[in-house]
Amino acid sequence: MATPKIKQVLLDFEDKGKFGINPATPKPYQISVNENGIVANMQTKTDNVIGGDIDSGGELYKTYDEVGGSIKMPLYYEQLGVILKAALGEPHTEDLTSSKPGFFKHTFKSTECIPSVVVQDLLSVQCNKSGTDKDLIKKFNGLRVNTLSISASPDSDYDVEINFIGATGEDNLSNQSMQKLDDSSKVVLDSTRMKNDHVKLYVGDDGNFYKLAKEFNLSLDRGTEAIRVLSAGAMVEDSKFDLTGQLSSIFDGEFYKKAKNQEQIKVRLVFSDGSNEAEFIIAQAQFAVDDSARSYGGKYPLDMKFNGVKSGSTDAKLKVVLTNKVASY
Repeated sequence: MATPKIKQVLLDFEDKGKFGINPATPKPYQISVNENGIVANMQTKTDNVIGGDIDSGGELYKTYDEVGGSIKMPLYYEQLGVILKAALGEPHTEDLTSSKPGFFKHTFKSTECIPSVVVQDLLSVQCNKSGTDKDLIKKFNGLRVNTLSISASPDSDYDVEINFIGATGEDNLSNQSMQKLDDSSKVVLDSTRMKNDHVKLYVGDDGNFYKLAKEFNLSLDRGTEAIRVLSAGAMVEDSKFDLTGQLSSIFDGEFYKKAKNQEQIKVRLVFSDGSNEAEFIIAQAQFAVDDSARSYGGKYPLDMKFNGVKSGSTDAKLKVVLTNKVASY
């Protein structure tokens, strides 16, 4: 029997009010990934009994499948919208035809409810001459985003890692009646890579990008958890929106003072190739200094962590404005 190798990953959005069920009219995105770590791990118990001999019992039985894991993928201007919809909910989309023909602007906000998604893997065998080998299809329903993280530095691989928690997982070999996700109408987006020279970090409102940053990363946490229910895997619900991150900088006395005083500062991480653009906007970020040991001849860095906060007139902790040629997500 040939060993199956992963060939295709599909992601689709489940219909509203139909949690954990394939969409009625599937139109999945074929997503380009480095790694799909979503798994369904069988949880078991052992039936140890007193049975007259020292080696009695030992029956192993399944309790439930624990479904979850992370997908790591390159940052593409087009595919990013699929991930943002999963993590931030439905975007508001504007047609820019009058000012920028062929382009659309999608605005995502952390105030929206997030949908549930289904992810399906196709693992294909290389040779199937006898007809006894089969492609392996693994499908995970009722997935909701738990965490998402993005990092930027001069030598970064510009990737995004997104963690899901799910309700059910199955495959076509152990369950031959499994209803696989129909890929006849799958969507294959363009893949315009976000590259190192596309990124700029803006701190404050002066309009100038921050030139001293060595590394910047942001993470969002939706507090998603799986609540076990009888005969249906789990109900998966999010409970919050936390936005945190780190900034490593060459020492900057003015920024140091602002961080020590915990001033609220606007931060924007912007990717642009001149046509496509992705702008991550944190309207109010509060920084705190992570102090470092000092040594003879060593340079004193400025390492800070931050929280995204919401107060006053701020409409969202995080807003992402994505401009590309995708008409809708």
